[in-house]
Amino acid sequence: MIVSGGGVLYGLAADALHEFAHKHGIPVTETQAGKGALKWDDVLNVGGIGVTGGSSANELAQASDCVLAVGTRLQDFTIGSNSLFSQARLVAINANPFDVLKRNVLAVQADAALALRPCRRRWTTGRHRRNGPRTRIVSRTTGAIPPRT
Repeated sequence: MIVSGGGVLYGLAADALHEFAHKHGIPVTETQAGKGALKWDDVLNVGGIGVTGGSSANELAQASDCVLAVGTRLQDFTIGSNSLFSQARLVAINANPFDVLKRNVLAVQADAALALRPCRRRWTTGRHRRNGPRTRIVSRTTGAIPPRT
């Protein structure tokens, strides 16, 4: 799962996020500041996350084993006071050193667009099961099937 924050918009990384998410078939959630980084009707956009987010994104967060947080400060409203992805490995990309070093994260201090483009080429993902938990959650909440990776 990807959490898209305001840094995606401020860093002009929306296209890089779109390319990365679609290449790997990874659902994208949004913080309040990150709204609009992925079009609202994009098949991989599962909406807002956290205390002010939707149940579909929050349910997906609780089922995720790895979360890529891009351009987000990972505030309490986003992470539900560390309860949303407590089971997941968290990788955070942020240009601000203070914001990237939160929780127990694998921190990447970088501009979002510059960090996502090399990741797009190098990131490897296993094939997800068409009827696996991620697909069922995304299908039930958005009515769409994520692209096959």
